Amino acid sequence: MSKLKELSLTKAKEISELYSQPIEYPSFKQPDNIVNANQLNYAKSAKEIVAAFGIFNPSDKSCNFAQTWQVLLRYGKFNFLQEKDYIDELFHISIGDAKTILIKFDRLNKSLRQILDHFASSYWVKRSLVFDHRAVKNFTCKKGELLEAAMHHYDIILDKIRHLHSEQA
Repeated sequence: MSKLKELSLTKAKEISELYSQPIEYPSFKQPDNIVNANQLNYAKSAKEIVAAFGIFNPSDKSCNFAQTWQVLLRYGKFNFLQEKDYIDELFHISIGDAKTILIKFDRLNKSLRQILDHFASSYWVKRSLVFDHRAVKNFTCKKGELLEAAMHHYDIILDKIRHLHSEQA
């Protein structure tokens, strides 16, 4: 009986960690001698940044800071962005309440970590077990979507809850 409880607690902990979604902070690295200077894309205009990342508008329900941040983080790693660079990029892509917060935080000399913590707590779309089950139950093929593409989308959704079931299921 205790083995079953222990297994159950382990599974509950795994599920809890899966849905906690902590924000990933950047590591600020310097380019080494191997990196070609042409690979560094520091001097991007605001227009190019917006084209690459899109606009982050928290009042738009389809915007999810988690997705925006993952794209920006990947770009930053590739281009060796530093703390100030990440903050500048956030200024370029943010509008509405997010821009207002950035302006206030900038005046108060808040760090990138403090900004990210605030944005994550305010604008991060939280995943939940109920949401994932509902997505599986209510899945429909989008208009004009190829069947193969729809099947791949459905498989991605299923992967989110697959951990809840045994290997045999």
